[in-house]
Amino acid sequence: MTDLQLYSEISSLPSNLKQEVSEFVAFLKQKSRQKNKTSLANIGVEEPEVIYKSKLSEILLADPVFTEEQIKKIEETRKSISGEIMETIIVHPKNEEQLIALKAVMRVLNIDFQTEKSPYNPEFVKEILQSREDFKNGKGVKIAIEDLWK
Repeated sequence: MTDLQLYSEISSLPSNLKQEVSEFVAFLKQKSRQKNKTSLANIGVEEPEVIYKSKLSEILLADPVFTEEQIKKIEETRKSISGEIMETIIVHPKNEEQLIALKAVMRVLNIDFQTEKSPYNPEFVKEILQSREDFKNGKGVKIAIEDLWK
């Protein structure tokens, strides 16, 4: 049973029993913690005890977490990472009109870009596109599965 379920069950009790049951649950939890500590001590394992000298909120309020120089380096790193990511975008427009429109948009947005020739053979691309168009128009070749193995 989770603490939330336990709390829900205790809340549904009559008011005269709530306090008594809450105290009993706290007693059982404390007893369980002590049992766990003694079982660890029996096997020779010591639980580390951490002592905090100050609260995290006090540290944050006392001094800035980062120096101005560190903040500047973080900002430069973020900008360079963003720049590197943007350099990796590759677009292959379908035709010259799309390329012209894309160049215009990039110029308006002040985004650096470079153009390269398509890595695909234009004649081969033209044949593929024509084959797709022919297939849509019903001009494709149909082969029965049985004919594949002949």
